Amino acid sequence: VLLAAEESTNFKWVTSRAAVHGTERHSVQVQDLGFHLKWNMGFTYDALSYFGSEAAKRPHMETFGTKKLAWYLVYAFNERWVLPFSHDNSHARSLLDEMHAEENNSETQFASLRVLLMYTIAMPGRPLFFMGSEIGEIWSYQRPLLWELAEQSSKQQLKQWMQQLLHLYRKLPALHQADDEDESFEWIDKDSAGRCIYAWKRRAKGAQDVVVIVNASLTPLAGYRINASKGKWRCLANTSLGEGSVPADVDVAPESSYFTVDLPAYGAQLWAAPQLERAGGYASTDAIGEAGWVRFGVRHPGLPKGHELRVVGACPELGTWQPAAGVVLSSSESSLWSSIVDLSSAGAEAEFKFVTVSPDTSVTWEPIDGNRHLKLSSSGTVAVAADFGRK
Repeated sequence: VLLAAEESTNFKWVTSRAAVHGTERHSVQVQDLGFHLKWNMGFTYDALSYFGSEAAKRPHMETFGTKKLAWYLVYAFNERWVLPFSHDNSHARSLLDEMHAEENNSETQFASLRVLLMYTIAMPGRPLFFMGSEIGEIWSYQRPLLWELAEQSSKQQLKQWMQQLLHLYRKLPALHQADDEDESFEWIDKDSAGRCIYAWKRRAKGAQDVVVIVNASLTPLAGYRINASKGKWRCLANTSLGEGSVPADVDVAPESSYFTVDLPAYGAQLWAAPQLERAGGYASTDAIGEAGWVRFGVRHPGLPKGHELRVVGACPELGTWQPAAGVVLSSSESSLWSSIVDLSSAGAEAEFKFVTVSPDTSVTWEPIDGNRHLKLSSSGTVAVAADFGRK
């Protein structure tokens, strides 16, 4: 039996929590209520208030004199928290509708929601999203979700982003293993310069560190510096408003002890440190993957702006050869498109092809003889690297 309490954030000592350093219970003997988990409504309301506000107001938003997105860490280790986004605290609107639309531009809503999802999953605590959040819709007991809306490219990309983040959450111990220990978290930057830049490090014993960087503003920032241990760091997830270029990995030399990144508007990045205790260098997506997962990467230098690149295949996960239901790939560089897809139910092999979709929904299949084939792995993620139109 797992008991979780929904109670005011200010009501203390709800969950069973040791009196250790980093908590209000340090050197204090109290009798808690004995719950296993507690919903953190304060976290939810602060996050929704922040990402629901226009970009110009965000640098000035505070909670009790602390930057709003940093306030949670003042009390993060006092209880065993759940970080919930449910129908109960979103004012009968979807998470997508809670996001502010700059100049009525819906793209900024999707961009803000992607950043919010990264922020939540990378914070200490257990993320909880109600069904429908992954496609920008609200759950209601009064009616079923309109799952057909997931076929829209913007909502399909949102679903894939949620899938990618939850996959990383499960596979990176630093993101979940020591949620209740203050040693698991270290601020790098809590908007110290008033630019809506937040960066932090997550840790777990015997596991690689993870660094998360968030730019919650409409202003891109070039050459942002991150102090880091030597070795090869890999960017496992990134998002932005519009196109943004992020290197797949960077090498940190012993004499430099840092690397720099360019932060696009409404951007969020997750970097994994070099693997410290096992040979083989950094842990790439391949190393942290599950059986049946595939990482698609395809180059298409001549793809016009506004066009989409999709992967379509024989299995339902790839749309059963229907381009409208195919997987939309995301662009992290001007010519490189990628996505991580769970094909564990597709069998031992998968047949697929890449297509482009224009703004008027016309489809162009890549001009190759026959279809592409891949063999799925029983031990980890398979990486597919290709050039559009060339085998």
